[in-house]
Amino acid sequence: MSSIKGIPAMDVLPEYFPYRDDGCDVSPSCLRCTLPKCKFDDPGWLHRERRAQRDAAILRARQRESLTVEQLSRRFSISQRTVHRILQHAKNGHRKARLSSKSLVDPKACRRPGHSTMIPGGHP
Repeated sequence: MSSIKGIPAMDVLPEYFPYRDDGCDVSPSCLRCTLPKCKFDDPGWLHRERRAQRDAAILRARQRESLTVEQLSRRFSISQRTVHRILQHAKNGHRKARLSSKSLVDPKACRRPGHSTMIPGGHP
């Protein structure tokens, strides 16, 4: 270890560094986070995951409740054009929408400030 004016330098080994575990808007602690991938490692991943969950919820609602495009649009707070796009992609197989109820992301914990994100399969 080197020293400056007789004061020992801080150990630079990572195991001795006092990391703060502040978490994020998804989890209060990084060490107890349930996400399979950190949102900071791939910032677009969390957005894609939320969108995939929303799309799957739209497809489930369409299948189970026979909702119209207008009803889906209102329930999920998206445009009718977006609903049409999601339905078309599912029909063409461009996007593999997961119809399972398992979710990697807790939608309640992922709400962006100032936005009323819809809970998949839920109401506003």
